[in-house]
Amino acid sequence: MKEIYDFMMGIPQLFKGGISQGLFVNVVWAVFILFMVKMGHFFNSVSPGRRLWNLTDHSKLIVVSATSVISADTGYQKKATGIGQVRALAFIISSLNKAYKKLELKNIYLSGERLGERCERDIISVGGPKNNEVTRDVLKKLTHIVEQVGNDIHWNAEGERDILSPMKENDEVVKDLGLVIRMENPFNDNGSTTLTVFSGCHTYGTVAAAKYFTESLFKKAKKMKNFGKLYVAVVSCELREEHITNVRLEKEYILKQPKRMSERASSGGKESA
Repeated sequence: MKEIYDFMMGIPQLFKGGISQGLFVNVVWAVFILFMVKMGHFFNSVSPGRRLWNLTDHSKLIVVSATSVISADTGYQKKATGIGQVRALAFIISSLNKAYKKLELKNIYLSGERLGERCERDIISVGGPKNNEVTRDVLKKLTHIVEQVGNDIHWNAEGERDILSPMKENDEVVKDLGLVIRMENPFNDNGSTTLTVFSGCHTYGTVAAAKYFTESLFKKAKKMKNFGKLYVAVVSCELREEHITNVRLEKEYILKQPKRMSERASSGGKESA
């Protein structure tokens, strides 16, 4: 730092004019500090966030949320998503905004709405297979690794056979399980986009999955350059007055990815104009 200061102090000697040496150095220091702050923000938030989400084009991101049907007294059925999905989306949107600045999510759909060719884009699926068709279709392709059967999660990775279950006391959930999946989009023929799933045995597990991905896994992203072609994790959480606490990693599976996808992740994907 002394060498930098001496260099800055010597710069004014190269110029003639009325600018004072002290003022010049203060301006240069301000610019230097602003640059270092921005670089720190990029390497601590932006870069790991983009490795985490691995989006090809964030401006075309699709979010599909689980659908619950509310029947009014008139018999009219209205589609809506649950409070758990809303809470999970709060974690997701906050993380995306850190990685991709002011992200405008214009493409949010409820499960059951037709996606057509948009299913080939980057997708985030929120909610379990019972109420989210995208999650259900993804899990059908991963039965050799993980399954959601009723309110249980069956872990089948690498020959392991384990059944994980939530816990109840007095008919209330006191411990729930969440499932995180990040993989090459199986609905895109060339695998150039990413599909991320946040699911849970109950609604609390879905929130725990989003919290783990955007907080704990984000911290790992600062050190990890390769999250794998396929990443699957089961997390657990405890509940206190319906608030999730003590989110822990229970199971984890990583299938290493080819160099092409790894390079896309490190570069942050395509930026929209």
